[in-house]
Amino acid sequence: MRLDLDLGICTDSNSSKITLLPTSKTLESTKQNIIKQIYSSPKLPLAVYREVVAHLRQVQGLEADLISKPLQGGDEPFDYDASQIKALWLTYADHDNSEAKTQIQMILDFYAQRYQAWQLLDD
Repeated sequence: MRLDLDLGICTDSNSSKITLLPTSKTLESTKQNIIKQIYSSPKLPLAVYREVVAHLRQVQGLEADLISKPLQGGDEPFDYDASQIKALWLTYADHDNSEAKTQIQMILDFYAQRYQAWQLLDD
């Protein structure tokens, strides 16, 4: 028998039976509302976006990552001054954790003061 907890799959070597197990992410999302926010800063360099995400990931219960821009051939011409990243996204549980929300805001404000203000985008 092999357990793959990341995928939530249990396979039995003696038969072809596959059992789906509930994963922690599935259980979390059923217990509470998940907030997803997308922030953009059009002129922010890739390295700074990565740094912001690294700082945000240190907040307990928060997931964050980058959204890449499509390669050339889209509607906009290539601009050397523009960011290679479209935006960053973050998700966290909507519960009464004001400390985490304060940390998120402090991190975003820190970079907004040094570079430019964040734009909150729609999903």
